[in-house]
Amino acid sequence: MKNYQKRMIYICLPLILFALFTMVDARDRNNSKKTNLDPVEAQWLSRPAIGEDDQPVRTDISWVGTGRFGTFTITNFGENGYFEPPPGWQGYTGEFPSGLFTGNGNTGEFPRLSGQYYVWDAGLWVGAKVATQFGDSTIYEPRVAACAYYSDLGTLSPLYQTNQKIPEGEDGEGDFLFKQRGIDPSEMAGYQELWQYADTTINAKRRAAGHPELQLSTANGDILSNEDTYTVYGDYWNIQEAIGSFSPLYEPLPVGVRIEQRTYSWSADSYIYLNYLITNMNAFTLYDVYFGYFMDNDIGDSNDDLIGYDEDLNLGYSYDSDLQEAGWKTLAGYVGTVFLKTPNGSDGQELGLTGFQTWTREGTEQDVDNRDRDDLKYEQLVKTTFEVFSEPQDVRQLTCSGPVDSLVSGETVEVTLLVVAGGSLDEIRRNTVAALDRYNSGYIGPEAPPSPKLTAIPANERVLLSWDKFPETIPD
Repeated sequence: MKNYQKRMIYICLPLILFALFTMVDARDRNNSKKTNLDPVEAQWLSRPAIGEDDQPVRTDISWVGTGRFGTFTITNFGENGYFEPPPGWQGYTGEFPSGLFTGNGNTGEFPRLSGQYYVWDAGLWVGAKVATQFGDSTIYEPRVAACAYYSDLGTLSPLYQTNQKIPEGEDGEGDFLFKQRGIDPSEMAGYQELWQYADTTINAKRRAAGHPELQLSTANGDILSNEDTYTVYGDYWNIQEAIGSFSPLYEPLPVGVRIEQRTYSWSADSYIYLNYLITNMNAFTLYDVYFGYFMDNDIGDSNDDLIGYDEDLNLGYSYDSDLQEAGWKTLAGYVGTVFLKTPNGSDGQELGLTGFQTWTREGTEQDVDNRDRDDLKYEQLVKTTFEVFSEPQDVRQLTCSGPVDSLVSGETVEVTLLVVAGGSLDEIRRNTVAALDRYNSGYIGPEAPPSPKLTAIPANERVLLSWDKFPETIPD
């Protein structure tokens, strides 16, 4: 399945301090797959004593995707790959995953529950030029805040997930922490909370699409999809107080951004939406700001993959060269990304997709993978070429948009993108079109009804099953 050169890392919660120290060390030794990554020391950073509304507590990891594309890693430090769930993982409880699990990149499963994985690592890149004074000269230094490989950003909030369960030992254990869709707030259990992280700016898009009756409300705890997540991370906090998954954080120097992240998925779909609000937290302006989404997609074995690009859909994708993987139940499919929303450029229009870059593990541009090479990452972000690979290799892809000429102190821009899968090139194209339609309507589209509440009553040599009419109360 995965490249046998990669070393599996086993983490046990009681040994988390030791395990997080050894994680990076083991990954970068012995000519592992990511041979070009600089060795870094991983450590569990101490909890800072801070106030306000951003409160780093710990690193959180979950796996999302309720549709055909699932087991996609979500963290509160920005990384969307590498970590895979521990055996028997039953869902997110707001706690760090317990038991044994591996950091070997088996994520992005398609079809869900098939054991067929497509994504080794992925994450957002934000690059900018920072003005630095040297004597009488001003130098504009390129810096990149990269969530992958191995995020150099720190967490600023817990990870929240609409279908997270209450952990064992607490009131309501095993039930949903948040009131679920279709339930009136008056009917929620006393131990439950209202979801407070809905993006109500979506309401304007829904009104424009002719659905003024479908307005999201934080007062009602409204949930957008079958599985929403919310978290905040960044690279502007005091590095001595910051909490992250890998050290050193802010490698090599911070950009100084705060990133508010939301994700959405529906059970009838083969894609996941990622929405980012990116704020300049510096006291100064950032210049020539670029945004990219990096993916190292390993469709089964990592060494026989190709990269393609669909100009009509602005879809960059990875796929297996012969569309087959040993032991897979289906043909190997496709996975890719599309920008749905980008910031405006100097002309007042959305920047859109401005480049699609690829490179390989052993090619001339391999040093881009190194954590301390912000200069090379920035070079990839600013390129306006659209590249593909037609010879089987271990490839990466980077979907790019920019520049925002200047992002002043406190200014926020929005980026929304799609991670989409398909069993064939035609299918990933169809799924992309369906996802675009849902997005443009304010995330309104077809979806399966929720499950009813099932009650089992033991009887004489039988069990009586009954269920409520909750699914019938949900509008089509």
